[in-house]
Amino acid sequence: MFDLNVFSILSLSRLAVKHFLKVGEGQIVNTSSLAGIVPAPMSATYCGTKHALHGYFRPFFLEHPDNNISMTMVCPGPVQTEFLAKSFTEKSGENYGVTTDTSKNKVSVERCAILMGVAIANKLDEVWIAMASPLRLVYMIYCFPNFAKWYVST
Repeated sequence: MFDLNVFSILSLSRLAVKHFLKVGEGQIVNTSSLAGIVPAPMSATYCGTKHALHGYFRPFFLEHPDNNISMTMVCPGPVQTEFLAKSFTEKSGENYGVTTDTSKNKVSVERCAILMGVAIANKLDEVWIAMASPLRLVYMIYCFPNFAKWYVST
């Protein structure tokens, strides 16, 4: 998971920055996750990969303040997709078949894409995309880290 979610992105971003330095401008857009901001139970590796992106790109772009290179870190929260149902097993062509939660606390794929486009067009540094209820929880955990331990234990 680190190869896909971290090392490949770092390698491609380094190549892009070299090109941007030659042409005098550019923008890097990374899709991270709210799981890179706050912990999520049962997904330590995934959270770690997304947290690694934040740990790398926040200081990386502070090192290039005057080069007209911007960075947008997009952090979607729960998004309504068919990812699990359409995931493949070890047998080619076989669906995993897990029913996807259709909770109203998930952003639609279309809404997420629109908000990502707005963030990219406006060269925002970091955006959190989620419905109000999960977003409130993220803010609570982000501002009060011990709240996460209490919340998970209750």
